[in-house]
Amino acid sequence: MRRSIGVLSACVLTGCVFGLRAVPAAAGDQTPRSSRAASEGPILLSLNPPLLSAPLEDGTLDDDAPELPKDTQSEGTTASSKPKSTPDAKPDEGKADGAATEKNAPPQTEDPPKENAREPAPADKAKTEPADGAKTAPAEAAAAVPPLSQELVSLRDGVRRTLAAYFREPFNTRDNTAANILDVCLAFGCDAEVRRDGSSGPALNGITCLCYNYPVAGRELLRTADGRIVPRVGHGYQDRPGQLLAVLALARVPSEYPIRVGDDVRKVDDLVEYEKLTCRAGIDLSFKLIGLARYLSTDDSWKNDLGEAWSISRLVREELADSGDKDAHGGTDRLLALSYVVDCRVKRGEPLDGQFKRAADHVNQFRDYAFDLQNPDGSWHPRFFAYRGQGGTVVEVLNSTGHILRWLVFSLSDDQLQDPRIVRSVALVNRLLADNRSRSRSLPAGSAREIDARMNAVHALMLYDRRVFQPRDESPEGKGGGKDVARKPAPASR
Repeated sequence: MRRSIGVLSACVLTGCVFGLRAVPAAAGDQTPRSSRAASEGPILLSLNPPLLSAPLEDGTLDDDAPELPKDTQSEGTTASSKPKSTPDAKPDEGKADGAATEKNAPPQTEDPPKENAREPAPADKAKTEPADGAKTAPAEAAAAVPPLSQELVSLRDGVRRTLAAYFREPFNTRDNTAANILDVCLAFGCDAEVRRDGSSGPALNGITCLCYNYPVAGRELLRTADGRIVPRVGHGYQDRPGQLLAVLALARVPSEYPIRVGDDVRKVDDLVEYEKLTCRAGIDLSFKLIGLARYLSTDDSWKNDLGEAWSISRLVREELADSGDKDAHGGTDRLLALSYVVDCRVKRGEPLDGQFKRAADHVNQFRDYAFDLQNPDGSWHPRFFAYRGQGGTVVEVLNSTGHILRWLVFSLSDDQLQDPRIVRSVALVNRLLADNRSRSRSLPAGSAREIDARMNAVHALMLYDRRVFQPRDESPEGKGGGKDVARKPAPASR
């Protein structure tokens, strides 16, 4: 009893606010929705996680983290023609921090960010304000967005039905791994929910589950080593170094949000310091780049635990020099990371020079290459950028098409997002997700590969909804009619 009162008091005193979820328009439908979209322009992932400023009195994992309030909350043919040679990164012209001049091998890609319940201090605002792909506009500009065509109205309703259905998938801490929970949090940000101790257990905020180190599938994601909190890498944990920090960055979790192992309570800032110390040449740095670009200034430099000089600029150079062969997602993670850091520079009013100019040029060049390889139905080959043509299973097509589409939706400008090639891809991904869900078993019981492919495709749809459909929800001129099957717009709360 005393423990419950303590938890409630702490939540009230620290102003805990969970991701607001609009009341669904159709019975049983639920899909997360940011309440800031109307005032700040389209955003990619919602925020408003449970925010705790101090550890609670009881150190057990069962009761110290707050629960989500209930009211807020095709088989194909073989590959066809081999594509023309993949674009290389241009030689280093700016040579920021001593960049090498070698070309980049066949390029490859990945994802985006969001916002918090309380405003950052003025001194921290430049570092904490996330990039989100979409260019924010004044509130009055939202009223001028052009209306949706009837085709897009129908697509919007279908996308939101799919998002609502996947949001309700009962991922849980007994049957799923931390890697699965990372995928869920990537797709739904700080609105993500998982179930405790089984698919019918109580709801728990997904970010809280990761940061408070709840045992998942009997194992903990975080440990302590050399006085630091360290996220494990390997089967069932992070797939690659920096993944947890990248997920937190894309969900726009604030740097002061607590992370804990047992009674040892730190902050996201401590995880940032660990990822800085463990930067290494020759490894996949895409997730580290996303996380560090979010929580640091893109002009920052530091030394790793070997005494080597590193910076955001060097991370960009290393990714440009990487062939992408270490990226399980065909290089899309690398492309996403490069797009992310470029977006950070632009949004913070910083110049695109040196390595950042190289990154911007490389991303722009690769977009054209990706469109050249796209199939007429909007899909990409399961080997990502290696071939043009059809092939593979539904999961393999979702894997490649979802990852490439997500990167494109993040990196394209607002007026490019209704390009027929993008619309075809969104419609295909939505249909494959909906059909696959209706014909297969519950997703949480699927393989790690299937969960990763489908949740990353869900993420692509989430981004498209936030950048194309949601701005028209708040705009009288922009509404194209049709029934909003998944939600009604949440009010702005600036």
